[in-house]
Amino acid sequence: MWYESQRLGLGAELLQALEDQLERMSEHPNHFPVVVRDARRALLKRFPYSIPFREEAGKIVVLGVIHTSRNPNLLRRRVT
Repeated sequence: MWYESQRLGLGAELLQALEDQLERMSEHPNHFPVVVRDARRALLKRFPYSIPFREEAGKIVVLGVIHTSRNPNLLRRRVT
């Protein structure tokens, strides 16, 4: 993993940030802004990634984990 090659333990910190945000998303999905149709987006803390997701039948459906420097149309394609 690129982050781990930059600093020992940084990859684990990325995974922990992802897990923490996934937990927040499942507990409070409506706290995150709607970005396209019914899809919401959560941002990772400390790392440049966004997590587009939907809430379906009381569950969170993650549509991807996208680097924030990527083309924003990528999110639209994943949502539609």
